[in-house]
Amino acid sequence: MRFISPLLAGTAVVLLVAACGSNSPRPSGESSATTTSSANVANPAGGVVSGEVIRVQQATPYASEGINDPAVQRECQIATQLPEFIREHAANRGVNVEIVPRVQAEDPGRNLVVRFMKTQSSGNAFTGHYKYTEIEAKLYEDGKEVADLTAGRRTGGGAFAGFKGSCSVMGRTVRTLGDDVSIWLSSPTPGMRLGNL
Repeated sequence: MRFISPLLAGTAVVLLVAACGSNSPRPSGESSATTTSSANVANPAGGVVSGEVIRVQQATPYASEGINDPAVQRECQIATQLPEFIREHAANRGVNVEIVPRVQAEDPGRNLVVRFMKTQSSGNAFTGHYKYTEIEAKLYEDGKEVADLTAGRRTGGGAFAGFKGSCSVMGRTVRTLGDDVSIWLSSPTPGMRLGNL
């Protein structure tokens, strides 16, 4: 048994030297654990870099050339709901959206300019709801338009629609549009169309 110990000790030394030698340089093209994370690299498809701030206005305006229901503008809160839904859904996709009092296309940085192009609120809890909302969104970078989106969503109110008011049902369209915008912001491209158009 006395002669086994030196043999085991020698084997352990050989294994230890081999393990330390595994830190040798990798061949060209082979990935390394220390490679820069993709979160810090611009998306080649034009996507938004993780952590980069995109500003959106806290109240979405109604386009003067759009077809918008005056009752919706007067009674519903969708103008302030949409930016909140955009921020919420964008955060789930790793896109940093900040709500600010005012956004203009020519402002420095990344700015999202959104407008309601069409809002329609027909029906009610007794006869059945028919609600439709359509938006236009444009993403600007240092005053230059880099991508645009048109999206529309309609709903009849979903489950228990007979117990929901018109503005509540309109809010369903806006919640889904917020998700549409977040999907597009994950990889913004020109001429994108989503939803029920």
